[in-house]
Amino acid sequence: MTGCAATFKKILFTWFLLTTLPLYASVDRNCLRTHLIEAIDINSERLKHYSAATNGRSESISRQLIWSERGLILLSPLIDWTALYWQSSGIPVACDDYIPMAQTPDFQITDHSYDLRTRISLTADSLRARIDDAWEKSDEAAVQVIDEIIETLNSQKHFNCMTRHLLESVARSLTLKPKYISAAQAKDLYSPSFFMDVLIGLQIQGIGFALDLDKAAAPIQAQGIPIICNDVPHIPKPVSGSL
Repeated sequence: MTGCAATFKKILFTWFLLTTLPLYASVDRNCLRTHLIEAIDINSERLKHYSAATNGRSESISRQLIWSERGLILLSPLIDWTALYWQSSGIPVACDDYIPMAQTPDFQITDHSYDLRTRISLTADSLRARIDDAWEKSDEAAVQVIDEIIETLNSQKHFNCMTRHLLESVARSLTLKPKYISAAQAKDLYSPSFFMDVLIGLQIQGIGFALDLDKAAAPIQAQGIPIICNDVPHIPKPVSGSL
């Protein structure tokens, strides 16, 4: 498909969504918004416990996390609304990507301590470049690179937890993408490929924020206080096979 034809198809699809999605408004999924509200509830509750354990030093970290989640809520209606096109046909686009916050580990303060000097240091530019270079080749290549980065981070599970969480999320969406596409083809629907690429790209752009938050949290985590690490669920890649 030529560039002009591809652009026209995206414009046509956007027009189609704007004119027909009100028909699907009764499908009350709001998966992203629900996920974010659950996350805000958990992190707001835990803020006071971490603050008590750190004499207030953790509050700025907790608030940054909550503010980021509240900021994403402003974007969530557009994402949830667009995804209704596929969700209304039984394809869980932008739903299966999220792991229920009920799977978040219980709050706890450990008596372990870790050497902050051994923490793996990463840069947003290098991580994004590695992932983007691989993604230009294929979704599978990007997943492979992300898996390699996560394997490195897993050698220190008490540090870099938001970055690992974000990368797990990207890998899950990349793995779900071809399943969504196949399901849409089987139902003669527009492909969610472009929509998924936008969502995945937005997550990749968030790597810088995740690294900054991890750097700020590291001194507290080194004292055995698992802020962030215990506040997000593990995000596995989906099982093989169709949806």
